[in-house]
Amino acid sequence: MSVNINKRARRQCTFNAELAKDYPFLEKRSNLSDSEVYCKLCNHSFSIANSGRTQINNHINTEGHKKNERAQASSKQLNNFFPNLKAKKEDLDLAAREGTIAYHTVLHDHSFNSVSCTSKLLKSFYDQKFSCSKTKCERIVIKVLAPAAIEVVEKELANVNYINAAVDCSNHKNVKLMPVMIRYFTVPEGVKVRMIDIHSLPGETAEIITTAVLKTLKEFSLSDKLIGICADNTNTNFGGVNRKGKVNLFSWKEIENSLETFTAFTGSKLNENELLDEFACLNEYITKEKIADWDKKILNADLRWADLYREQMHQLNVFSLINNYWSAEKVNLSLETLNAAITMKVNMRMDCSEYYAYLKSDTELLKKIHSAEKYM
Repeated sequence: MSVNINKRARRQCTFNAELAKDYPFLEKRSNLSDSEVYCKLCNHSFSIANSGRTQINNHINTEGHKKNERAQASSKQLNNFFPNLKAKKEDLDLAAREGTIAYHTVLHDHSFNSVSCTSKLLKSFYDQKFSCSKTKCERIVIKVLAPAAIEVVEKELANVNYINAAVDCSNHKNVKLMPVMIRYFTVPEGVKVRMIDIHSLPGETAEIITTAVLKTLKEFSLSDKLIGICADNTNTNFGGVNRKGKVNLFSWKEIENSLETFTAFTGSKLNENELLDEFACLNEYITKEKIADWDKKILNADLRWADLYREQMHQLNVFSLINNYWSAEKVNLSLETLNAAITMKVNMRMDCSEYYAYLKSDTELLKKIHSAEKYM
């Protein structure tokens, strides 16, 4: 005789959203069954299939769990101090603040040592994750902000047909530095002067300076756009000792000879017929009467020196910035750091609030600030 025995299927408890909310130290993992949970404090899993919440409370009352709970309460998690590898919105906001502090440090000529103190204060006042001490601040400037400043200039130069270059050398103790400045014209903003490099040179001969300038122009694809160069100690006395001009005043014939000499070596392939309008304007302006008047005029020496300062003022400004940075307190700055700091000061002409808004608008730049690649 067969007997049918009906057994009620026992329902197993599973980990649901309500339990996850009540017990935040528990989580569901893909390698576990629906009735198993993982305790992040104890670093192991257990089953709640039979009695659910009761089994969780039994686990909480174990001596091992209590010990781990006390250990967590007495120490802070490491992830409070280190950023996530994948940047979230809050990470990018933090990167914007750290990048602005780095810019503020450079803009106001603060030493990188001083920003370590500032970073500790900001960490205590506002955010435990904020970190922009000496090493990090310097790497942000060198690897992120300075290249970004150069990139802005490069984008403008892509739409520019002609540039002028200006160079000058200055000694800083045993180091001879030569900034390379360029002047160019943009339609919305007019004439701009920006710095694209600083060279440390072994000497100041024409060959050394020329090699350095050509190297920089080639790196920025500007060799074919150069139409003029302003440099100190250049030989302007065409004809040497046989020149006829007195006290560096040149006759019109000497100027014509100089232009012929210049155009002979520039490799210019301009079609003179295409310059008819330009020649007509020049011919209308330069008359025999004006040439005769110019030959009689002798420019006052004070005015000549004043004009020289106007042409060299941008290089002199860079030298002034270098002197501020290479003070007794900051004498250990490397040339790489100096170049990055001066590049930012000369090219990024914003106050700190404007720069903060600029960083907030550039997500890719914020990701670079957040990334650990800046230390490589």
